[in-house]
Amino acid sequence: MQPRIWDVGAALVAVLSLIRIGRMLPGQVCELDFSHYYVSSRLLLDGQSPYAAPMAPLYEEYGFVFYKEIPTATNPPLLLWLFAPFALLPPPAAFGAWRRYRRRAWESFYC
Repeated sequence: MQPRIWDVGAALVAVLSLIRIGRMLPGQVCELDFSHYYVSSRLLLDGQSPYAAPMAPLYEEYGFVFYKEIPTATNPPLLLWLFAPFALLPPPAAFGAWRRYRRRAWESFYC
């Protein structure tokens, strides 16, 4: 009877962990680093200088959390251009594609 209790306990911990992760992920679309890459690349695609243009209005437009400590782009142009295909998508779709890309990159690196 004892091992069955451990199985139920482990299953419960797994389910609660998945619920917690599921609640956390949607909020990450609004947080750094993704939002910073997205807005910086969006400015670049729109023909504006991501290093001079104010980012706050775009953060607000897309529903991202703006950090006053980082008012303009900080990443090199190459990174912004590499991220540009994601910035062509709406933020939720871009975040999903970005997560899949990162996961596959990690899998190919470690497997």
